[in-house]
Amino acid sequence: MLRACTLDFGGVWDDHLHLVEFSYNNSYHDSIKMAPFEALYGRKCRSPISWTDVGERQLLGPELVTQIVDIVKAVRSHLQAAQDRQKMWADKHRRILEFQPGDHVFLKISPTKGTIRFGTRGKLSPRYWAVRHTGESWKSIISTRFTTNIRRSSQRVPCFPATKICTRSRPQT
Repeated sequence: MLRACTLDFGGVWDDHLHLVEFSYNNSYHDSIKMAPFEALYGRKCRSPISWTDVGERQLLGPELVTQIVDIVKAVRSHLQAAQDRQKMWADKHRRILEFQPGDHVFLKISPTKGTIRFGTRGKLSPRYWAVRHTGESWKSIISTRFTTNIRRSSQRVPCFPATKICTRSRPQT
């Protein structure tokens, strides 16, 4: 939405950010099945387009509380349904990583440790460090940690979490 407005406003989008915010808050969101303004305040926003519409009766007291509770229940159920849909899709497309001897794997380097260990920083600093001989270098597998004989210069403790591993599907020739 902001990209489309940037084209219309000639590249000066920060002067018109309030219009983009208004549009976002009053547009229909599929995950909650209503506009965020309507979910927050329990009514549709009065925009210049709807000023001529006849207003509805103002709710006060217990009626307002019951209406807000109903809206909160609806939003929670819609968000739970959207979360379940996303989880089902992710579970269907997830693949279990199994490492075989000879696989090429990469160890993810955190930005600060990469600067300290490799002496480079910025955009072109290394993001992954290649571990070539998977089968021979891993000594044991203990829960989610792998032990390896990576050079002492690149890592003080020769143990790293499994979440920091990236594999390559084909070996490099």
